[in-house]
Amino acid sequence: MSFDANSANAQWRTRPADQCFPSIDAALAQADHRMHHSASKVLASRSLSADVDIGQLVIKGPSGVPALPTHWAFGQLCSRIDAPADYLRTLPAEMTADCLNYGLKVTRESMDLGVSLYKNGGPAELHSVTGPNYGRIWDARVWQALREVFGDGLTGKYKNPALIARPDSFDPSNVRDTTFYQSDRDMWCMVASAENTVNVPNRRDGKTGQLFTGFAFGNSDVGGRRLWMARF
Repeated sequence: MSFDANSANAQWRTRPADQCFPSIDAALAQADHRMHHSASKVLASRSLSADVDIGQLVIKGPSGVPALPTHWAFGQLCSRIDAPADYLRTLPAEMTADCLNYGLKVTRESMDLGVSLYKNGGPAELHSVTGPNYGRIWDARVWQALREVFGDGLTGKYKNPALIARPDSFDPSNVRDTTFYQSDRDMWCMVASAENTVNVPNRRDGKTGQLFTGFAFGNSDVGGRRLWMARF
């Protein structure tokens, strides 16, 4: 996969604080918890229905148990029935439910859908709506592999680039100092090495800068992207 500085900057610029983790271990713990509290199954689209529960849109399966769709899963469901997700998000929940039910049960023939549910003691969450043959690679499995190769991302040869560039001012609790991201739709990680650096003259304010070598990784276990790796 192609990879450049803009890709890393976009992650740093757009990730909210709750998606930023100080270490590979911390991101792994969150992803592992979600994996072990999730269940996947294949259901017929006409066995699904939309409803409103305490003012919130919910999706029900054959059992009738409601699940709150994430922003991502809602978009996936709408895509499966050719419904305009952005527009439906602007409507009252009752109208959105009616539109979804019309698409699920009237305008489309029944199709098999792969759904994943996250249960953590509270209301279930619908995390993905994919095709029935979706080959899921759990984010937690990727983090575990990274942990085995790179450690916690703060020690060893490969680590958070901010720690290499600014060892005296690096603050692992600062979300702007991390390159480990985990959300309900994807994960992203970058590690670098201080070995074999390339000096760049006049990089900024006439001062010499350095380029580090390293790796970047990304994945989505809810159908947002494929597993990828890039070397820089």
